[in-house]
Amino acid sequence: MKLIDVSRFNKVIKSILDSLQREDRVAYQFVLLYAFRIFRLVIIAAFITYFIGCFWFLISDNLNRQSDVRDKLTFVTFFGLNTQSNWRKLIVSCYYTLTTLATVGYGDFYPISDLERILALILMLCGVAFFSYIMGSFIEIISNYRKKMGDRD
Repeated sequence: MKLIDVSRFNKVIKSILDSLQREDRVAYQFVLLYAFRIFRLVIIAAFITYFIGCFWFLISDNLNRQSDVRDKLTFVTFFGLNTQSNWRKLIVSCYYTLTTLATVGYGDFYPISDLERILALILMLCGVAFFSYIMGSFIEIISNYRKKMGDRD
């Protein structure tokens, strides 16, 4: 959480830029502040994708019906993730989560069981809200940057 704190970042930047002239210092400070805000959005998206990806794998691996697991009708068993390394499981789960949250859904990984389909529907609906928030914040950052720095650029 300390990485996401803008006020701490702002204090560090001020101490670094003290040697510059006042006008240049303010310009660099705004540029770095807006770059940090964009970086923070990327970090938030990565954390959310990671945690939902882990949750997706946990649900698919543990909460499906035994008959679905036996018949290989779950996300984990159908795509052979139960025999893969933990690193591969994490990558596939986060990849699936990000493509579903972004409502892109390439179709190479998809829910298999009924429980997974219900969770995928919820994930898609949450993804629309999540990416609307991310894009709204990004547009706000860009418009604020243009208002503050329009004459300098």
